[in-house]
Amino acid sequence: MPKSPFKTERSIAQLAINERAIVDHCADEALSAQLLEIGLVPGQEVMLLRRGPLGSPVYLKAGKNYLAIRSKEAGQVLLQA
Repeated sequence: MPKSPFKTERSIAQLAINERAIVDHCADEALSAQLLEIGLVPGQEVMLLRRGPLGSPVYLKAGKNYLAIRSKEAGQVLLQA
């Protein structure tokens, strides 16, 4: 199904602290493979726990796993609307 040109996609980097969302896909294919290895997969519920100094890294809970990823990478992980 084609994506609407008017729909804006949110990323993990745009979540508020303690906000939950479902991962849709990763915009960067190479990064997607790395995130799959650490358990961040499409359909996974994530919750932003906190941000590091100066906004990076972001700390999140993905399922039963706790992860820290760079804000730049978090911006590539798009969420379901």
